[in-house]
Amino acid sequence: PSYKHGPLIGRALQSVIDQSYSNWEAIVVDNHSPDQTEQVVQGFNDPRIKLLKIHNNGVIATSRNVGIQAARGDWIAFLDSDDWWDSNKLGKCLEFANDDFDVIYHKLKCYTVNSLNEIKIDGEVGCRDLAVKPYYSLLNNGPGLTTSAIIARRSSIISVNCFDDDMNIVGGEDIDLWLRLAKIECKFKLVDSFLGFFFIGGVVHMTAPDKSLRTIDFLQRKYCGSEFSSIPIWMHKSRLASYIKLQQYSLVMKYLTRMLRELHFYKTLLVFKRLIRSVVFDKFLNIKTIN
Repeated sequence: PSYKHGPLIGRALQSVIDQSYSNWEAIVVDNHSPDQTEQVVQGFNDPRIKLLKIHNNGVIATSRNVGIQAARGDWIAFLDSDDWWDSNKLGKCLEFANDDFDVIYHKLKCYTVNSLNEIKIDGEVGCRDLAVKPYYSLLNNGPGLTTSAIIARRSSIISVNCFDDDMNIVGGEDIDLWLRLAKIECKFKLVDSFLGFFFIGGVVHMTAPDKSLRTIDFLQRKYCGSEFSSIPIWMHKSRLASYIKLQQYSLVMKYLTRMLRELHFYKTLLVFKRLIRSVVFDKFLNIKTIN
């Protein structure tokens, strides 16, 4: 999926062309970018690359689903247009394709680009092994894998109706899909290698606090029910962190009061621990790992 990434998408596609595994097709789903995206894509002149244009109305899930439906392969490998892969990504992941796994994923390095268009590798994306009880782990500990690091069976994705294109989960449609795949007992495999690069310069708009709150509301209603005590720690933390970023301190105090009244004291302490680490330590110690 791509929008206004003409200066970046060439690197993403070149990383696909450079794969040691060559039996692939690359489907670019462009949201009618008003830049040079189309010229860059067509400039590769490779019959394995297909360009589709749609209006997704700001819902990236729509673009992903169009690509999934158009794909002819048994496996879908996701790649955002501002990320790129190591040349052995597909080859290493597909080593496990015949081992009954449904979702295969790897670790990612982070990168930024400065004003001189120079790339700086800076930190890594948080990643968890979901081999055991993946649904429990995803629901109770939050996202443990990143879209550009994943290949998944197309049949499995289709069986759960692909990404949810509800506007209220924009930015969180990935964790929702992984939860639904885990719920039907799909098997997850972590390849313990850094096989791609994730653009942290483009993550801000997708994790803006207002979008984060909408995502948390959506996931709470869908997976946690109405009981306040059933909400996982990471959701409590994310809600409080979003309130703080929005400077809605009255809501912070109201939510903290409810936590102290309705949650087990130990669970409240764990929420505080995660909140302090994400809001305070990450800011002042400049920790580069993205969770």
